[in-house]
Order: sequence, then structure tokens, then C-alpha cells
Amino acid sequence: MHRLLQQRHALKATIHNQKFIDLPKMGHGIEAVRDIEDNDFWKHIYVLLCALFSSLKALRLCDTNYPCMDKIHYLVHCACATVAKSIAVFNDETLFGPIAQDSIEVMAFEADKVFGRNDIGIGMIEL
Repeated sequence: MHRLLQQRHALKATIHNQKFIDLPKMGHGIEAVRDIEDNDFWKHIYVLLCALFSSLKALRLCDTNYPCMDKIHYLVHCACATVAKSIAVFNDETLFGPIAQDSIEVMAFEADKVFGRNDIGIGMIEL
């Protein structure tokens, strides 16, 4: 997603190129062009990356073969703080749309699987 956001202007230039316009497009190509032209799509990507960047960086560090536990601890702390600050943005229905009832049930089921049947997991998901 990070690379996609970096290449946004190049992708927009490509889809507006006459040679690209003349190419036949099917299914996924049409959807991809629609996403590239949609400014809300880029805003969604930016918001998600801001919230998840520390987590992604920590995961990359976990793949290395040198000791970096202090950095991972710091990045996990940063990730928790960033997600806590982003809750209002994630709950904005104009940006991400309303959560469907079946999605809430799936989230509750996944929380039960991760945290067990006690109500600890449900309290972590803000419904």
C-alpha cells in the first residue's frame, strides 16, 4: 500500500495517456482505473497507512536476524498510540461507510476466537 500511495501520480498519468485509453479493458482493469481516479480511495489508503505504518515497520524488524526487541517494543507502543488517535477517523461513516450488522457479528466471532469467550475481546471492539 505504501508503494501504491507513492506511485499515485504516475498511475494517474498512465490512465490518462492516450495509448492506455485505446487499450481494451476488462473486469479488473476497469475497476482498477475507477479506483485510481477516485480521490476517496487515496484518502482511505493514506488514513490506513498512517495508522498501520508502525505495525508494518515492526513486522519487518521481526523478519531480521539481529536483536531488535527494544525497537519492536517502541514500535508496538507507537502503533497502539496511533490506532487510538485514529479511532475517530475509522469510525467516520462518511469516509469508510457504515458497518453492516453481519460484519459486526463476524468481528465479535473473531474477537471470541482470539480473546476467548469472556467479554474481554468484545470490549476491545468499539461497536
